[in-house]
Amino acid sequence: MQKPEPCGKCGAEAVLRKTCPKCGEGEWVIQHGAHYMQGAREVFVCPCPSAHSALGRRRAGISQRQAARVKAGKPADWNRPVTTPEMARKAAKGMAQGLSKQRALKEAGFPPSTVHSSRINRMIRAELKTLGRKYIELGRDLSPEDQEAMVRGRLLENVIIGTDAGVQSAKQLGADKRISMWQVDSQVGLVVLGVPPPIRQMKHEVPWLRARP
Repeated sequence: MQKPEPCGKCGAEAVLRKTCPKCGEGEWVIQHGAHYMQGAREVFVCPCPSAHSALGRRRAGISQRQAARVKAGKPADWNRPVTTPEMARKAAKGMAQGLSKQRALKEAGFPPSTVHSSRINRMIRAELKTLGRKYIELGRDLSPEDQEAMVRGRLLENVIIGTDAGVQSAKQLGADKRISMWQVDSQVGLVVLGVPPPIRQMKHEVPWLRARP
């Protein structure tokens, strides 16, 4: 901290009291004279927080942990939010395969704070968009005939092997509106109701009945 300007009323000069051992800034004191602050002492401290405050204790603890990590040969900044393209690609692939956000982030190597918050950053969203474009291209290139044959082939393979893997996916793929494999072809047992004939209008007058007393 630079030396403060002298008081504009009493002309008292700032006196350097001590220097902070952490930041090297000076702590200045102005002893005011004859005006409304007569006898008052104004202190200009360094920007470092007090060691007894909550912020000071927190910073001291961080400094101690960083020093211990450096001594052990580890990086000092252990909670630095770093996302590599490989981590983002792996997390996006895990989410596309049906994993939850927390599990996909954990398996991709993200820190526990990111896994707990389940935050999706820009790199992961970009990878998800890339996977979405690939699925769009697959859907455009797939013809209805190939889609129907694929569903039949998958179900036939399951019957031959004796497994039910992928049955729900094949069922949903076969229920697509452009092939509609699971609709009933025959209408046996269906009752079709016709539209009832219109009601004829009466041409004669209808007498009103009076209520009995």
